[in-house]
Amino acid sequence: MKGLFLYGLKCQPWIWDGMKRDLADCDIEYVAYPGDVTKRCTSVSELTAWVDEQYLFHGQAYDFVLGHSMVGLIALQLSALDGARFKKTIFVESFLKPSEPFYRNLMMEANMAAMGDRVLAWSAKKMPSTHPS
Repeated sequence: MKGLFLYGLKCQPWIWDGMKRDLADCDIEYVAYPGDVTKRCTSVSELTAWVDEQYLFHGQAYDFVLGHSMVGLIALQLSALDGARFKKTIFVESFLKPSEPFYRNLMMEANMAAMGDRVLAWSAKKMPSTHPS
């Protein structure tokens, strides 16, 4: 079984370390988001396009894509692409509609244009160890 694991943006790839031994019989590819990519992308759609280009565009097929936390939205968008090359989408600790409108709308392009720099600067200051670098 072949899978693509997408970790949440405020997480690190090591979140999968405890599972790797249990998945040793599976062919799992773990996405890594370079800091320049997460800083450059201003919407979920842009990050989805990057994942598609890096991991799916060249004909790579998977049995499933797993999206963790907010990146569940990226997994959902990938599944909606024409010619999606995987059969199942798995969501772990994901949400499609957070309870607070501020967080629900933060990654929309218009909101990122209006206040994204301020929010990302605040996030980097408050949570430097989890902020993409």
